[in-house]
Amino acid sequence: MIAKIGWIGLGQMGTPMVENLLKGSVDVTVYNRSFDKTLPLVEKGAKNAKTVPLIEDTTRSYSEALEEGYGEQDMSAIFEILSKKND
Repeated sequence: MIAKIGWIGLGQMGTPMVENLLKGSVDVTVYNRSFDKTLPLVEKGAKNAKTVPLIEDTTRSYSEALEEGYGEQDMSAIFEILSKKND
């Protein structure tokens, strides 16, 4: 079974982490507040999500590498997803 991971945040740490996961044949869905940052990873095999809740629909586990500046709506969605996984 191929691992399905959702990754939120594609800054200096997130992008290289996702690239390594893709090299390991992991099914990765990515979200970033700047949607264009997802496109180079899509070219390498990732899927992209236009909203945080879509990550929940397509993956089994989650990780994030967040910088300052994520909006309240994004953060609320992230915390909601994470709290469901910890129940």
